[in-house]
Amino acid sequence: PVLRFCAGRIDAEDGAESLPLGPTAEQQELFPCDAQGDCKEPLGTTTVGLIYVNPEGPRGRPSPTDSAAEIRNVFGRMG
Repeated sequence: PVLRFCAGRIDAEDGAESLPLGPTAEQQELFPCDAQGDCKEPLGTTTVGLIYVNPEGPRGRPSPTDSAAEIRNVFGRMG
């Protein structure tokens, strides 16, 4: 990377330039996620539309044990 770190994307304050996180038609065709909250590799998240993991817990159920396993899995996909 040019900055030697990930600076993220630049978005307009009103969201006009923000890209939707999905699912897009291309994503559905190439990498479908049949069950939200249980997306598999090569997707880097368990839920389409979220950046990493669901802050409410896996599939919206708060569980520290399950959350820890999901966080390890998802961040492990990112290398």
